[in-house]
Formats: sequence, C-alpha cells, structure tokens
Amino acid sequence: MGYKIPDTKKAFKKLVKDNVVIFYFKRKTSEGTRKMVGTLSPDRIPNIHAPKGTGSYDHEYVIPIFDIEIEQWRSFDVRYILHIANIIDIAKVQDEKYNLLVELYSYEGKRSKNKYRVRKIKNRLEELGLLIDKLENKNEDVD
Repeated sequence: MGYKIPDTKKAFKKLVKDNVVIFYFKRKTSEGTRKMVGTLSPDRIPNIHAPKGTGSYDHEYVIPIFDIEIEQWRSFDVRYILHIANIIDIAKVQDEKYNLLVELYSYEGKRSKNKYRVRKIKNRLEELGLLIDKLENKNEDVD
C-alpha cells in the first residue's frame, strides 16, 4: 500500500507541511534509491534546526525538507519520488506500538511456533521506539 505521489512541488509541500512522511526516491547521482523520513512541520523539527529566514527556495522542483532520521536538512527533487510509504501521525504510531506490545505479550510463555512473528514484532517495536523518541524529543535543547 502507498499514497498518491504529489505531481507538483506545491502539492508535496502541502503534504509534508503538517505531517511526517516516509518516502523513497531515486538518487539523482547514482542508480540507487534512498529512504527519507521528512517533514516541514515546525512542531516536528528540533529548535536547533528550526528554519531561519523567509523559507523561500526558488527552484521549480527542489524542496528543502527536514530528514528526521538523520536530523538534518536535505534538498530534494520531487520529480524523483518513487513511493510514499506512510504519512505519520505520532498518536497513531503510539497506538501501533501499544497494539504490538499487547500481541507480543500474548505470545509470552507459548511454544516457539510464532518465532517469526515475535521477531517481526520486536523489530517493528524498535523502529517505532526510535521514531517516537525522535518525534517526542524534537524540541529539547542541546547542551
């Protein structure tokens, strides 16, 4: 499952303005693809990385976006989007984490026929935990 890929810079800016978006794009300089967890939402960007100036970027297709995973600004050409995997709402992420924990605890003490599912749950919980930490600690000051 995926989301409709915006066909313009303006449409993509609107999407990332109030959301955290996980998407994949083709690298401009190589054959590979890259994953980005990005946003333009001011409440999702750490104070230390808050935008300065007017925020205008005069290029037809390139948009600066904050990459939450690496905690840096990146410029990105919207023509190279391959797939939008998810649009994240922190409350939904926390709900997913809770549901996975309930499922994981239901397997506790049972035979190992669910080993594969337990491993998948643990991996997903780790991903969610890291993402939640980054989103919730977005405005902590750096010493």
